[in-house]
This record gives sequence, structure tokens and C-alpha cells, in this order.
Amino acid sequence: MRKLYIMFALLAALLVAALPAAADSYHFSKIFLSLDIPVDPYQVQITAQNLGQNEGYLSEIGETQESMKKRFEEEGILVWAYDAGKGRTLVVTAVQDDSARLYYDINEQTPETRATYRACHTNGVLYSKTDYAIESCEWKNFGEEQGRFLMVRYTRKIDGKAAWKGEWRRTIRSGYTITVDMRVTGRNITSGDIAALNVIQDSISFVEVSEAPEALLTLAFSAPPPENTDTDTFTIKGVTRPGASVVAAYAALQSSKSKAFYTMADGKGAFSIEVKLPGRDLYNMIVNATVNEGTEAEQSVSQEFSVEYDPTSLPVSFTSPFPDQFTTDSFKLAGTTMTGVTVQLVVNNELQTKKTGNNRTFSFTVDTSAEGEYNISLTFTKKDYDTKIYRYTISRVMEEGQRRQVIREQSVSPDYSAIVNNPARYEGRILRYKGYIGDVRDNGSEWVLTFYTEKAGEKLKNPIIVLSTQQVEADPDTLVTMYGTMTGTYSMLTETGEERFYPRMSLAFID
Repeated sequence: MRKLYIMFALLAALLVAALPAAADSYHFSKIFLSLDIPVDPYQVQITAQNLGQNEGYLSEIGETQESMKKRFEEEGILVWAYDAGKGRTLVVTAVQDDSARLYYDINEQTPETRATYRACHTNGVLYSKTDYAIESCEWKNFGEEQGRFLMVRYTRKIDGKAAWKGEWRRTIRSGYTITVDMRVTGRNITSGDIAALNVIQDSISFVEVSEAPEALLTLAFSAPPPENTDTDTFTIKGVTRPGASVVAAYAALQSSKSKAFYTMADGKGAFSIEVKLPGRDLYNMIVNATVNEGTEAEQSVSQEFSVEYDPTSLPVSFTSPFPDQFTTDSFKLAGTTMTGVTVQLVVNNELQTKKTGNNRTFSFTVDTSAEGEYNISLTFTKKDYDTKIYRYTISRVMEEGQRRQVIREQSVSPDYSAIVNNPARYEGRILRYKGYIGDVRDNGSEWVLTFYTEKAGEKLKNPIIVLSTQQVEADPDTLVTMYGTMTGTYSMLTETGEERFYPRMSLAFID
């Protein structure tokens, strides 16, 4: 009887082991994508619909429900999952970016076009080398249901330091760039992480793929026209549909001269056009690709460029140009010019100077950790050449979640006696204390909170006067964490008329 019981127990265990792990299935009809994410180990699985049910986790990563909602919208996040046991974060996104609009379905493109798209991940076109270190980037065909995905191993850098490491599985389908991103923090990607990513990859299927509207004609450049040049001849290279006729035409603004140059894309869609300019001038240039010319099925696509030709003008090309807005705590400007050029960068009156060597490259790292405006001047000088100056005004605006995280990282928590006995030492510093809000009163222009760092029984001790522009509810029974800037002392009269001075702070926020 005992043997029979053991046999049934083993059989039951085998049956349980044979059952698939429970998983949440996701179906994104907009992009025709289905995938499964196992509940074990991804116990945290966030979508735009359940943000309010995951506020505890959001707080741990420095986000709020509103800030995360904004990230979902801006980054095209479909689902965010977290494996607490292994410290893995899985993020699935779908965005209609320039690449998606250009290629629509990467599986329908030529090998040369796919090679161009792959190269954009490693040559600085899509990602600044300041923000991302791309360690490997290769195509893999995962079969009929999934198609081709780029496998991109990367390190995300913030302030020049590795923030996390990860691997993207990326494709373009139905006009969307779709990315499955596995991230880890504080360590390298392991074979176990890749195995976990493969579990997600194996579950992916595209139930349908929409056709590109009117079999979209594309035009991509591996060597576009230069923004400025000190030579009268340059070569434009790119990829379009095989057999397309390609025209590069210029119109000079000062001399009114114009000319067109013609070629045909080869059987792989590649084309190359040599352009010769008549003289020093500013040129408007257009490159056009056309197929089925003169028929009802005719299609064309074009891109416009501005080219300045000046034999005395320093050629400057940016591989990592200044953005419209700073979003990280540092930014690396990079580019190329001539050998022996002195490059000066002035940011809010702080000067950096470099001279280009034989590789003709230049780069500067700009500290953008402070919120506000950055007035920037970039100057290029060389003997016998005209000085070239670029000016920018760029803002660093932080989301509330980012702002709070910066405050948390910069905060200190000295002993209460230290800020009482030597308040000047901590003037302007961001302080952090756990404690209780004893009372709140309105003095007309601001709210005055009495915050206590200790509680003995019912008695609150060690008061700090905290000034706030917004009302805060008093709750002497709830332990909170208060962040604020030390602003000196606050004078109050005791019941006996004696003047007492207490540490004073300007409130940042309360956790």
C-alpha cells in the first residue's frame, strides 16, 4: 500500500512538472502582436491599465502613477515586468518612429537595407555613444511566425557611468518599431538572462501583418549630402528599391545656378551619385527616388538638404549633436572637422578648449544635472579659415519622478544636534529626516509645519520648522520621510515669552 501511495505521489509530481508555468498572455491588436510573460518569476506586470495597482513598486523605482503613465505614452511602453529574484526588468515597447515609417516591415526589405538599419545602431545615427555603448548587434531570423529581430547587447550610460545593461530584441512590423528589452542593474548580462529572454521570444507571434500602404517606397542614406564642405565634390550613397531612378539636384541661392545628377539603383537597391558644385555658395539640395515612372503605379520619395560650400569654411559634422532638450544628467557632444582646429565650448560661462588631431574628431562632456537653461556657444577656428560659431539655448526639465530621485540622492541626514548647534554648516544643503508632522498653520503667505524627528510615547521631540508653499496635513501618528533645503533658523516665542531658535527648512516633498 505504501509503495502504491509513493507511485501515485511521484506520478502527481510528474504531471505537475509537465504543466506549463502560469503566464499572462498579451494581445496587442494595434500591432498584431501576441506574447506570454510568466507570472513566476515576473510577479510585477504593469500595463497602462493597472498602474494604480502597482504604486508600491513604482515608488521603489522613483516613479509615481502619473509619471509612469507619461513614460508609457512617450516611450510606447506596452508592458513592464519585474523579476525580483533575479533583478531583471522586462520592457516591451512599440513606437512609430522614423525607422518604422521608413521601412514599415523589415522582413520585406533587402539585405542591404537591413544592413543599413543595423549599422544605424552602432555608428551613432540612432544612439549617442555617450548614452549607449552598443557591444554587439546582429540579425536573427526566428522563423515564419516571428520573422527577423535584431539582437542588440548594450550598456545604458548616465553621467558617464553604467546605469544598466541589457539586450534588445527588435523588429519593425506594420509600421512600428517593436522592442523586447531585458535589463539588469549592477551586473553583466548572463546566459541565464538570455535564457529568460528566449522564453519570452519563443512566445511571440504576429497573428497578422498589415501591408505597407501602397507598397511604401523608401529612401535611406549611408552617406548623405554634407551640411558644409570646403571641397566642391562629394558623393551621396544610399539604399532604395532596386531599379529605382535616383536624382540629386541642387539650386544655388546666390548665383541661382542649378543642376541635376542621375543614377539608377542596382539590383540590391544601392546607389551612389557624385555631385560637383560650381562655386562658393549656399545650396538647397533634393534627392529623389522614383519607380514605375510615367505609369499609374508611379511612386516617388524625396529628402531635402542644405549644403554650404566655402573653401575657407571649416567643415563641421556632428555625430552626436545637441538635442532640443536635455533629458539626462550629462551629455556628450561629438563630431568631426579638420585636423588642427581649435574647438571652444562655453556653457553658462564655463570654457572648455580642445584641438583636433589627425583623426579630426572632437568631443565634450557637458554636465546637465541641474534643472534650468543652458546657454551654449561652440566655436571652431583655424588659420586661413573663417571662424564658425554655433549658439544654442537648451533647457533641462525634469519630470517629478526624476526631480525627486535627484533630491533623494543629494540628501544628507545629520544628527539633530548638528543642525541645532551649527546651522550655517548645512545652509543650502538638502536634508532628509524621518519623523512626524505635529502641527500645520497658515501664516498668510505660506504654510508653517512643525516637524519632529523623534517620538517618545505621546511626546514629540526635536522640532524642525518647515516652510511650504502648499498645504500639508498634520498627522502626529504617522511616520514620514521629509526632504527639504536648510535655510537657517526660525524664531519662535515660548509660553514664557522667551525667544527660541529652531532649524528651518524649505520643503521639497514628503514620502
